[in-house]
Amino acid sequence: MKNTFLILIGMLFMQSLMAQQEQVISPSNRSAVSLEKNVLFYAPSHFKVTQSGSTSLDLNLLFDGNFIPSYSISAIDPNKPYVLLIENLQMRMYK
Repeated sequence: MKNTFLILIGMLFMQSLMAQQEQVISPSNRSAVSLEKNVLFYAPSHFKVTQSGSTSLDLNLLFDGNFIPSYSISAIDPNKPYVLLIENLQMRMYK
């Protein structure tokens, strides 16, 4: 009876350890396990980012890595589409 109780406690302990290892980590630029190699995080501070067209967005919110949608006050005019230009974007090699 005592051994069965200890085995049950051990199994519950191992299951809780495995559950902690299998938790989902949401992607962000602060996490070392997901999208840390995304070169577009904080693009306005690293590259020349310009926008043109019938509307404009907050570029800092667009590239901050929080995955929060950015909306404009007005709709995009099909005759003058929204264009986002990122200049000096070079391919970076990561190890």
